[in-house]
Amino acid sequence: MTIRHPFRILALGLFLGWAFDWLFWDKTPGVSLLIYAILLLAVLFQTLRWQKIAALRTNWWLPPLLLIFATLGFMRANSFLIFLNILAMLTILILISNHLARRSLLALHPLDFVHDPMQSFLLSIWHSQRLIRQANQPLKKEVGGKYARFLPGVIKGLLISIPIFLILVPLLVSADLIFAQWIRHIFSWDIVIEWSIRGVLMILMGVFVAGGAAYTALGSASFPSVLRKPEDAGRGDAGANDTADSSSSMRLGVIETLIPINLVNLLFLIFVVIQIPYLFGGELNIGEHSFTYAEYARRGFAELVFVAMFIFGLLLSLRSVSHLPGSRARRAFNVSATLLLLLTLILLASAFKRLALYESVYGFTTMRIYPHVFMIWLGLLLLWFAATLWLAPERLAIGILIAAFGFILTLNLLNPDAFIVRKNIERFQKQGQLSVYDESGRVDVDYVSHLSADSVPALVAALPHLQGSLHDVVAESLSARYRLMSHTEPGRPWQSWNFSRWRAYKLLQAAHFEVEK
Repeated sequence: MTIRHPFRILALGLFLGWAFDWLFWDKTPGVSLLIYAILLLAVLFQTLRWQKIAALRTNWWLPPLLLIFATLGFMRANSFLIFLNILAMLTILILISNHLARRSLLALHPLDFVHDPMQSFLLSIWHSQRLIRQANQPLKKEVGGKYARFLPGVIKGLLISIPIFLILVPLLVSADLIFAQWIRHIFSWDIVIEWSIRGVLMILMGVFVAGGAAYTALGSASFPSVLRKPEDAGRGDAGANDTADSSSSMRLGVIETLIPINLVNLLFLIFVVIQIPYLFGGELNIGEHSFTYAEYARRGFAELVFVAMFIFGLLLSLRSVSHLPGSRARRAFNVSATLLLLLTLILLASAFKRLALYESVYGFTTMRIYPHVFMIWLGLLLLWFAATLWLAPERLAIGILIAAFGFILTLNLLNPDAFIVRKNIERFQKQGQLSVYDESGRVDVDYVSHLSADSVPALVAALPHLQGSLHDVVAESLSARYRLMSHTEPGRPWQSWNFSRWRAYKLLQAAHFEVEK
């Protein structure tokens, strides 16, 4: 059975959701009980009128009784009596939804007291989703105007955007102090969280009440046949049509795909504009806001790299589940996605800059080199993604494969351990420091000497240029490494031969007497 005027019923339900928040949120129940009961009955009888269904005369006494208990709810101050009056109101609403227009309460069975509450709850939810589906079909006639048909897509797009923003906004706030201060200046997080919860509850309450009104009028005729009550079995078979409607709407349309992408574009654009004085000038940011290098770089780069990876996965997912008929729709998606990828590249460049700033102050380590190389290849992959959007979408996978292999090959060619030694020795020669372990300023003179055998050639080459205690620490470390290798390397089976270890051992063997000095 088709629901008449589903969009109007949903609108009234959402109004009741708002009214519930307005009357009861953070407020002690009082006259609000009577006001809400009157509003509920008004929406209920309007729904019956639209469906051309009349209440049974033997059940006419239920609505007045609901108003009586609602009145008693604010006439008495005894908390237990208020509780009992509210419980009576809920019981009457359950009886109304199950019996008002279908079966006389004179035929009530004792088991109905167990069956009716569960049926009211489940079938109200069932009718809620039916209302949402059927509201899409006559929406243009209900709302009017040639753009009304786009409204469902707009609503879906906004709903899809909510979880995306719940992920991205905290990451961007955590990534940059200036953006965080701007957000805190505009929003109070306590208020944002409270109203987010209230908004969700208003929507859920409104949709549930609308479903309850539809169930009161229509009963369980449209519920799956295995669960229908016998007296409703012959009322129609809208369930099959609903299933077909559901299966045909699994893919996202153009509007609901473009809305979240462009809302994220707006968010990123705001982030970039706010950061223009700071984005590639970390010293200014730090100097003006008493923000340490470690906080600025470490907070920023990790979050921004995660944002870039998230955006890549988001666009990939949206492209996979979207239905983009015609060149115009595909072009709109490509433009929006390309803009998002370019903005993401700017954020990735900021992360690269932050990490470089961190390394310039605290030196190089493997856990700083790996992300640096990863960001380069991730940036290239984002550019490849943008190119394939326009030229050859089917070539994206090969780009992912090339980026993954390229990342690994680059690390192999770079030889991170040897690179770290060379760069940190350069720092020592310029600044008198080898590397700093963390923002506390402790110098980690042992770090480079505990790298793998890949670092030995660079350490042996650098040893003559080191002075003082640093020379002694590195020399002793190389000597200890040689003593260890002199016991382990000769006895290794040929199957375990490794070029880097062999080369390190031979270099240490040749320089052994110099190392021990």
